[in-house]
Amino acid sequence: MSEQGIIFNSNGKQLVAIEHLPELEHQRQPKKGVIIVVGGPQTRVGSHRLFVYLARAL
Repeated sequence: MSEQGIIFNSNGKQLVAIEHLPELEHQRQPKKGVIIVVGGPQTRVGSHRLFVYLARAL
C-alpha cells in the first residue's frame, strides 16, 4: 500500500487528505473509492487512530 498527502480545492477552500492506494495486481486501477470525512470536535485521524486503521483495511 502506498500513502501520500494530497491537496485539492472545493468551493474555493483547500482540503488536505491522505490518499491510500493498494498494491496493484497486473497494473489494474481501482474502480471505486471511499472518502472518510471527519465531523465534529475530534482529531483528523479519529479516536485512537480509527480512521487510519479503517483506510488501511479497506
